[in-house]
Order: sequence, then C-alpha cells, then structure tokens
Amino acid sequence: MAEDIVETAFEPLTQHVDSQQDPASVRALHQAIFSTPALLGRYLQQLHAAQQEAAELLRARPHGARLLDGTVDDGLIPLATVGAAFAYFVAAQETWSRRDATLSLSALLDRAMSGASPITQLH
Repeated sequence: MAEDIVETAFEPLTQHVDSQQDPASVRALHQAIFSTPALLGRYLQQLHAAQQEAAELLRARPHGARLLDGTVDDGLIPLATVGAAFAYFVAAQETWSRRDATLSLSALLDRAMSGASPITQLH
C-alpha cells in the first residue's frame, strides 16, 4: 500500500530524532527552523525536492500509474499522496518541537498518517 511505502520512508528521520540523548537541543533546532522564515523556506525547498523524488518512485512502481478503478493516473495522485504525507511529517515535526509535546516524533507521525489513509488508496 502506498501509505506504507511513504510512511516507511520517514522512519530513519523519526528514529534519528527519537533516539537522541539530548532531545531538548533537537527541539531547539526544530523550533529555530519553524520560527525563522529563511530557515523554514530553505527546509521546505529541500523537502519539496525530496517530495518530487518520492512521487516519481511511487509512479515507477508496477501498477503505480493505475488507480483502483482501473484508470491510468496522469501523475496527480502519486504527487498528491506524497505531498500529503510530507505535510503530515512537517505537522508532526512542528508539533513535536513544542516544549509541551509528550509523544515521540514517530508516534506523532503515526497519528498524523492515520488521517492520510483515505487519500492513499493506491495499489
């Protein structure tokens, strides 16, 4: 399922953050990124490039361009699916960066991704 592929792609990032000995310093870095327009802009630019690559990988899968109803996708659905997943990832990061966040980044991403399931029904 596409959501599993996309969610798995974020595992190294979430595990890296979750395994840090000093989560306060990692939180501070995330807070700096999310509160500084230039840093956030550059970060989102890098995410956009990764998003384009991930959408291409999704389109390249066997039957990746065929939707559940049998029609051929023009590239919109993989791009939208990956875009939504990246938005959920950024939302999880921003939520995690708050001082009062009690869940791990992985748990927040899992929680956010569960909301993405209706749009990730590719086969």
